[in-house]
This record gives sequence, C-alpha cells and structure tokens, in this order.
Amino acid sequence: PVMYKAIHAIFTGQNMALLDEVKIYKYSSLKGISIGEIPFRDFKLVLIGVHRAESDSFVFNPERELLLEVGDVLLVMGHRMSISY
Repeated sequence: PVMYKAIHAIFTGQNMALLDEVKIYKYSSLKGISIGEIPFRDFKLVLIGVHRAESDSFVFNPERELLLEVGDVLLVMGHRMSISY
C-alpha cells in the first residue's frame, strides 16, 4: 500500500519527484561510460533502469559495469531541477 501511494503520487504530479528519460546521443558525455561512473547521488537522482537501443530491451536496476551506448535511454527519478541538470 505505501509503495502504491508513492508511485501514484509521482504519476499524478502530487510529488516533487519526477520520472524522466535521458537519451544517450552520439556526442553525449555519457556515451561509453559505465553506469557505476555516473554520480547519481551527487545529482540527487535515482536510476530506475536503462532501455538498451541495440536489443530493444529494458534492464531494471542495471549492473554498475553496464556500458552506455548511443541510443540507450536512462529512466531516472528525481527533482525537476536535478533532472534538468
């Protein structure tokens, strides 16, 4: 019940936390680095998962060693300001 309320609040905009996508482009500074190298905590973000472009699959809670490739999309949760940065 608590998790349902939290997710419901996020999806209905009743919470300051948002879900958003971060796409990896050809010239992205994130291209070619591993998930473990990204300081999500420093930006007050939570990584939910990664959509892998090559295999058209979604990986929940990916391993730290997963290397990001062009076309991959990170699903993150955080405050609007943190995601925009």
